[in-house]
Formats: sequence, C-alpha cells, structure tokens
Amino acid sequence: MRELEIVGEAARHVPPDVEALYPQIPWRLMRDMRNVIAHEYFGVDWQIVWETAVNDLPVLVPVLQQILLAKRL
Repeated sequence: MRELEIVGEAARHVPPDVEALYPQIPWRLMRDMRNVIAHEYFGVDWQIVWETAVNDLPVLVPVLQQILLAKRL
C-alpha cells in the first residue's frame, strides 16, 4: 500500500505538459488514491487497493518506466 502512496505522490510532481502527452495514464486517479490512502485510512476500499495492485500496476509500471527514460526524469 505504501508503494501506491509513493506512486500517487510522484504523480503530483508530473508537469502538466508531460501529463498531456500521455492521456492514457490515469494521473488524476493515481493522485486521488494517494490522498485516500494517506488521509482517509478508515475510508480505504481494500478491494480497490487490491485490484489496483494486482491488475493495474503491472501494466502501468512499464509504461511509466518508458516515460521516465524518454524524458530522462
């Protein structure tokens, strides 16, 4: 769960022009999930966290890595 929080925090620092280049990345959702995990601990839907970790992150991480390499961030 901490890793999702870190991903969301990192998404907060992505410049708007980079976000615009990659509209397929759920930037807003990543930031929102971070906020829920960090600030609404008792309001966390653990099923959504699990599905995100199991289904979404394995697809998203390689794409984010490619963006980082392309932008040399």
